[in-house]
Amino acid sequence: MKIQNKSNYPNQQQYLSVKLLDEPSEYTAAARTMQAWANIARLQGNIASGQDKEHFASCEEIARGTAAMLSSMQSQDELYVCEDGFGRPQGYMVLNASGRSVVVEMMFTHPHNIKSPMNPNRIAGVGTRLMQEAEEIALDGVRFNGVVLTPFTDAIPFYEKLGYRPLNPRHSTQLFKSTQAI
Repeated sequence: MKIQNKSNYPNQQQYLSVKLLDEPSEYTAAARTMQAWANIARLQGNIASGQDKEHFASCEEIARGTAAMLSSMQSQDELYVCEDGFGRPQGYMVLNASGRSVVVEMMFTHPHNIKSPMNPNRIAGVGTRLMQEAEEIALDGVRFNGVVLTPFTDAIPFYEKLGYRPLNPRHSTQLFKSTQAI
């Protein structure tokens, strides 16, 4: 998939690919990458102000938690990486496809790709590409009825833009997109 990089170089394009990581050594490497991303988010938060400062602090906390989660992944979970055209990780996603729905347990992109005035050279489309992969997996099997996730509050508009809706009006924090809507 070709993604236009919103940078100072309007003709620059990034090619994003998603692949399954299934070796324990790859989980360890992903956990180390997430620790490094947590440090990047902390540094960005140190020089940011206002809402950006809070956002990067939240990113740091999420990245550290994700690194811990990757270190102890369950056997039914699958780890995917989204890489740019140079093979560099730009985002990770953990899926559980053991039930009726594909469950996105976690999705995280590099802190430099977060929409912020501090990131004018971000690679746009990483989160969207990862969610497309989850949807493709849901369509691949007849047993799946869709994709379910529980996003952080500030990420809900992103998922709604992709067509995700509350699974249950009483539990609006859990979002769902049926295979018919994909």
